[in-house]
Amino acid sequence: LSSNFFVQPVVECLAQIGLPIPRERWFGNLTSKGNTAQHVREVRRYLRIVAASVGWALISDLRALDAERYLSKRLKPTEGEKPLSFDSYNHYRAALISFGNWLVKVRRYLPANPFSGISRRNPHENPVHPRRTLTAEEFAAFLAATRNGPERFELSGANREMLYLVAACSGLRAAALAGLTAKQFGLDGTPDDTVGGF
Repeated sequence: LSSNFFVQPVVECLAQIGLPIPRERWFGNLTSKGNTAQHVREVRRYLRIVAASVGWALISDLRALDAERYLSKRLKPTEGEKPLSFDSYNHYRAALISFGNWLVKVRRYLPANPFSGISRRNPHENPVHPRRTLTAEEFAAFLAATRNGPERFELSGANREMLYLVAACSGLRAAALAGLTAKQFGLDGTPDDTVGGF
């Protein structure tokens, strides 16, 4: 192989690092790859927020250190600001790494992903809303409030109460409950009745 085989991609990259950040082209690529509109909106928001906050305008401006400093600052904001959760931090990180991969592998704007070194945070070390089991009294009050509440998700208060009761007693999650049909219930009184194979 000629030396040009190895040199040419690097030359192309160096020639493009002074270009504006091609965000819209990346968003279009995400859409064409079959990503949902919601996913594209989210990563668009993540990249826009970071770029605006740290002052990125050109491809040559993209630096992991800028992004990490900004995100770390948001983990411990000043008084009155909502802190960023570790989950949200990881979403920002994933969006940046995905964008960096596209810049390198698809468009050859850069010789290496500038965001690959951003470390991941463990969400279990930073529970924003610690979960706990409701007491019997709290659960009874929750059911009563639901029963007397307005219609939501096209379900009356009484129907939602029954749905929550089934969920609490069975351990089924929302997706499993939404997929239940009458045929999946065994109502013959035998002790080994099952619902949907669960």
